[in-house]
Amino acid sequence: MKILNRNIILAFTVLVFMGSYTFAQKIDAKAKALLDAVSANYKSKKSNYFTFTYSTGSSKVQQKGTFDASGNKYALEITGTRQIFDGKKVYSINKEEKEITISKPNASASVFSPLNYIEEYRKGYAIKAMGTQRINGKQASVVRLTPTSSSEFRYISLYIDASKKQILKMQQVYKNNTSSSITVNSYKANASNGAAFSFDKSKYPDYVITEL
Repeated sequence: MKILNRNIILAFTVLVFMGSYTFAQKIDAKAKALLDAVSANYKSKKSNYFTFTYSTGSSKVQQKGTFDASGNKYALEITGTRQIFDGKKVYSINKEEKEITISKPNASASVFSPLNYIEEYRKGYAIKAMGTQRINGKQASVVRLTPTSSSEFRYISLYIDASKKQILKMQQVYKNNTSSSITVNSYKANASNGAAFSFDKSKYPDYVITEL
């Protein structure tokens, strides 16, 4: 579940917090303009709330979840697990096991700080427009991000609604030929409140809490 959560948070980090480029990258002007527009759209909002479906490879098993972000704070919920980052600590809440783990993000877990992580993420990828494709009945512009240095990914494809400047889907293809994807089912801007990103211990009286 930790790996699953990491991949999902990483993916939504890409969707919401796209950073700057470096001159070492191969930048397709059309792709850059599209990503810049999407980035500006999401960053102009106080918060971004997504419902999504997560799937891996050819597996027919799909998992539905929600991702809520405001600034560098987020709340992720999927398959009975809720993870909250309040800007200081990460709270991983396992409802089935009634366990809560509290930890602090560090340099090796920079995924927990989207604004810090995404700049490095974007610096290491060449970007190219790959035409269009229909996603859930909608016309999507496809942008491929290919690593320019050592990475677990072969490439990442973003499927974008150019008119709304929103991401419809993201696919991650790994070097071992496996893949995972996140399809956005719905999106709301400025719909969050501060409570979504805070941990209230009183709501979990029967849970075992471990602080690392």
